[in-house]
Amino acid sequence: MPGVRSLRFSIKYRYDIGANVEAVSPAPAGNSHGKTTKRIFDSIGRVEKESVFVHTTEKSYVRYEYPTSGIYSKVFATIIDTNANGPDTADEVLSETWTDGAGRLRFSRVPHTFDGYGQTATWAATVTEYDRLGRVSRQSVPTEVNSSFEPTGDDLTRGWLWSRQEYDWMGRVVKSIPTDSNGTDGKETLISYEGCGCAGGLVTTVQGPAGAEG
Repeated sequence: MPGVRSLRFSIKYRYDIGANVEAVSPAPAGNSHGKTTKRIFDSIGRVEKESVFVHTTEKSYVRYEYPTSGIYSKVFATIIDTNANGPDTADEVLSETWTDGAGRLRFSRVPHTFDGYGQTATWAATVTEYDRLGRVSRQSVPTEVNSSFEPTGDDLTRGWLWSRQEYDWMGRVVKSIPTDSNGTDGKETLISYEGCGCAGGLVTTVQGPAGAEG
């Protein structure tokens, strides 16, 4: 029919692990090719690289490294084509994460400042802590740290700042406490629940700082 485009979408899988290794999107109006995403996996099924192509040209990618500790991972993402030759290692931005024995995120960081040799001098890091039931109890705001996760630079004196949460017996958040609050000064957000929750019977009331309600 005149004026009607054919929209074709295709996906390829790796038969042994069922992983999506390539997906081709329909071409936008006025274009000959759509976006193609490709994924490469290692021998145990972990993704090693995800790339975005337009036709046969790679436009960006994210690659992953898994050191042998089992709790540490590195992610390298291309953000800007700094040398106008396509995505490569010169365009990569590194982020690192560490998990605990239960697979929960504990530490993360990205480069913050660099020395005169192009090496990372300080990092912007966050730390997450959990209570005995595995719920997030508090999380830091991004903080400038050294390689040992010790506050440094502009944050040397300030140190870590934390936002906290409190829960009821059902695991629902009942209080959210920002970094500049002691939990009882009116800066916190209070959340209350009424009703059984069946058939839409649960009413949630959010009382924000200075008594504002929503």
